[in-house]
Amino acid sequence: MTKPNDKHLLDKPLTSWFQFNWETTAYALIVLVAIISRFWDLGARTISHDESLHALYSYKLYAGEGYIHNPMMHGPFLFHANALIYFLFGVNDYTARIVPAIFGVALVLLPLLLRKELGRWGALVASLMFLISPSILYYSRYIRNDVYMVVWAMLMVIALFRFMDDRRNRWLYLGTVATVLSLCTKETAFIFGFIAITFMALVVLWEVVGERRAIWLYVALTALTLVTGTLALVLRRSAALSAASGPTFAQRAAPLLALSAGIFLAALVSVPLMSGRRRPFLSSVGTLQWWPLVSCLILGAIIFSLLYTTFLTNPGGLYTGTVYAVRYWLAQQDVKRGGQPWFYYGLLLPMYEFLPLLFGLGAMAYYLITGRVRRAEAEDEDAAEKGGNGSPYFVAFAVYWTVTSVVIYSWAGEKMPWLVVHLAQPFIILAARFIGDVLERADWRTIVRRGGVVLALLLVLVLFAAITLVAVVPFQGMSIWDLQDTAQWLAALAVGIGLAAIAVRYGRQVGWQGSRQVAFATALILLSLFTVRFSYMASFINYDTAKELLVYAHGGPDVKRVMNEIAEISRRTVGDDTSIKVAYSSDATWPFEWYLRDYSNRVFFGTNPTREALDAPVVIVGREEWTKAEPFLKDRYYRFEGHLIWWPVQDYFTLTPQVIIDHLRDPELRKEWWDILFYRKRKQTLAEWSPAHNFAFYVRKDVANQLWDYGVGPTAAIELPEDPYAAKKVEAQAIAVWGTEGSEPGQFRDPRGIAVAPDGTVYVADAGNNRIQKFDAEGTLLKQWGEQGNGVGQFQEPWGIGVGPDGSVYVADTWNHRIQKFDADGNFLLMWGEFGQTTVASGYESFFWGPRDVVVDSSGLVYVTDTGNKRVQVFDANGRFVAQFGGLGVLEGKMDEPVGLALDAEGHLYVADTWNQRVQVFDKDFRFLKQWSVNAWIGQGVNNKPYLAVDSGGRVYITDPEGYRVLVFSGDGEILAALGEYGFDNRSFSLPTGIALDAKDNIYVTDTAGHRVMKFAPLQ
Repeated sequence: MTKPNDKHLLDKPLTSWFQFNWETTAYALIVLVAIISRFWDLGARTISHDESLHALYSYKLYAGEGYIHNPMMHGPFLFHANALIYFLFGVNDYTARIVPAIFGVALVLLPLLLRKELGRWGALVASLMFLISPSILYYSRYIRNDVYMVVWAMLMVIALFRFMDDRRNRWLYLGTVATVLSLCTKETAFIFGFIAITFMALVVLWEVVGERRAIWLYVALTALTLVTGTLALVLRRSAALSAASGPTFAQRAAPLLALSAGIFLAALVSVPLMSGRRRPFLSSVGTLQWWPLVSCLILGAIIFSLLYTTFLTNPGGLYTGTVYAVRYWLAQQDVKRGGQPWFYYGLLLPMYEFLPLLFGLGAMAYYLITGRVRRAEAEDEDAAEKGGNGSPYFVAFAVYWTVTSVVIYSWAGEKMPWLVVHLAQPFIILAARFIGDVLERADWRTIVRRGGVVLALLLVLVLFAAITLVAVVPFQGMSIWDLQDTAQWLAALAVGIGLAAIAVRYGRQVGWQGSRQVAFATALILLSLFTVRFSYMASFINYDTAKELLVYAHGGPDVKRVMNEIAEISRRTVGDDTSIKVAYSSDATWPFEWYLRDYSNRVFFGTNPTREALDAPVVIVGREEWTKAEPFLKDRYYRFEGHLIWWPVQDYFTLTPQVIIDHLRDPELRKEWWDILFYRKRKQTLAEWSPAHNFAFYVRKDVANQLWDYGVGPTAAIELPEDPYAAKKVEAQAIAVWGTEGSEPGQFRDPRGIAVAPDGTVYVADAGNNRIQKFDAEGTLLKQWGEQGNGVGQFQEPWGIGVGPDGSVYVADTWNHRIQKFDADGNFLLMWGEFGQTTVASGYESFFWGPRDVVVDSSGLVYVTDTGNKRVQVFDANGRFVAQFGGLGVLEGKMDEPVGLALDAEGHLYVADTWNQRVQVFDKDFRFLKQWSVNAWIGQGVNNKPYLAVDSGGRVYITDPEGYRVLVFSGDGEILAALGEYGFDNRSFSLPTGIALDAKDNIYVTDTAGHRVMKFAPLQ
């Protein structure tokens, strides 16, 4: 029976559930702002490349097409969660981002469950820092896995420390669910798992050794750090200096030793922060019972199996989610997608996460110097030992987590902006604990009563005066502007001195300890306000542009604009938004595949357009297929161009300490840096933005003129200029063809460069298979070598190949940014080069950005087109730098995307200056001789890279990849012949790239898209 005085649940007042005070009110406001900031205008931004994959395959699962796990898109959790959201709320850009927004709000609240470890102030500060973090806010509005992983990591940390605190089994279950869901989300789970497991092993070691004998643990960790670090430096130098002997072990061991040194260093700085003599970790482990552990295993296995098999419909997911996923992502580390420098996160963290970075670094110094790892309100030793005020290991864990995260993510081959959240998270936790400790120790009532608020305002004003003194340069002249700068500087000096004197007076009144606490709080508030500014800019102002470094491979706003126009054209021509016929190409697949999902009459023509496929009112063509589609579209369509995907400007690749010093000394460069860092402002406009990948949007003229607001007048026929080379077309049939698509010996995958040795053997750069293949003159395979990787004899998409007079083979290992030299049988001899970026032909010797071709003259000089750096570099046969020429420009001798190289009998060098659409000729002293224009090479896609060859009569052969032909010129640039057209027979090309001639002037061409080599008889 219910007691008469018992109230029914619905009769209880709401205030009985919540005790409103300043703390709960603050959390309520934080949650409200979190919801608004995560959900406001969530669908405004164009879906990015990766987002479109995640969104579309979630849609396919929701639409009943099933889901098969693929490690390339990480774990299945995202797709199942999004499919559920689509079921509940429909399918669009907004709903595709609801799940990360939910996780972003949850993350803001989770520090509450670490209140014992962080303290009241620390937990509140952590929630605030998660709320305003620029990277976490941005990726809480982005369909990627990383915000989920941050939440799972928080839950695992909570489960670990809560279990150590009260040893309840519910924390085991929470930790199990969080761990398994992280494994079902993204492979970075293994990184956090490694960090957590190695820390627990360190704790066990510390508890076993004991506090009295901990000195031996310090000594061991110091020795391990020094030994592994020294060995890493020695082996790295050995690999660089002794590459000719093939130091494979050194190349593979040095990075692993460097990683080990970083982890040992993290352990070394964490162990001194451990406290407690009662072995709390081992004692908590000793309370474990078998049945909760078995229950956790069963629970984890059920969740893992259901998600990876899509509720038992895809049994193969158990393999792809375990063995294959690990193998796939380990292999991806060698690919180094993005090619970011080792200091990449050293740019992102100061630009976006400067608040937790500065206070996190301050926390490490504070705790290591003072050793005060117990919270201010937990000074009672017995209470701290029992865990009543949080774990004695929490600060040590926060430091270890922070340092190892920086080490591992900086060491890993793939560095991307979304991964910065995994570094920001531990910095926030560590900084929040430190800030909470400082704030809790201060007597704020006394400080305010003595004038602390006035002191804070004075400190802000003194800071602004100091900034003016640094920013303004006085006494530079007598012009009105120079005098104005001098007057401003003198005023700032006078005001600053006066304010500083007043601040000192208030400082004495407040007390030096109180003054330090006021300065600390003032810095915290100022940096927090600046963080809010940059967070707002990234997520609500620049969210759809590439001005932010957080934006990477992002869909341009032109994509949505075009989709809105297509919907309007469809509505006004066929009656609804999605019934119009839309044709689109392979290079425009993402993100248009997502936006065209409801267009029942869409036509995907891939890389090979046909007249039938392109017979549509609107056509979308990616840059790679422009030249293929143009002949079909011609004058019947209006053409508009837009950004399909763009990236931030990545001019930081060439940053060195000297470059930074030089830029800081130059007032104009300083201002340019300030504009970039503070305003995200660059000189180039968004319309001219580079790097960007564009698409073309075609509207048929008769359709455009039916719409008054899109109409542009009568559809008068436009005569296209005739092909100046058409009259010189000659029919030529290959006398030998070999190769098919595949990775077996003798097969090809996107072959590029080709070279003929003095003995008549043919070498082919089998770029897609990351190897070199050697054939006789009739196509019989003689030898092959190479595989994907960055070690000795390994390649990352080799494009160019050349043979020296002694038979040595030189390979342009394009995306390893180097040249490798082999003997005629493929035995490694030496290599040189590393990544570097420039646009001038001076300095940065032996640095490359995508070398594409290499030729060797009769004296053994090696010429290399450093394509991305717009120059040619020359080396001797031992890889020693000799000269360079070119540099970005359109004048004589300047270059833009130089690719193919060829030498004539007199030693003159011919260069395919691709984007300037010309051939340039240089003498033996690298001086410009002459040039001629080429009516080809229109596109700027990655495949439109022409190569050259010169025959015994001085005729110059050039490939026109997207014109599907070979053009032949006299040495003075007169067109002599044009061979081939589009097709796959023995007279045609699908993408001719590399070209070479033998001693008899037989012509060898790599037909890249046809995955074959074609040999033609000498031109008559």
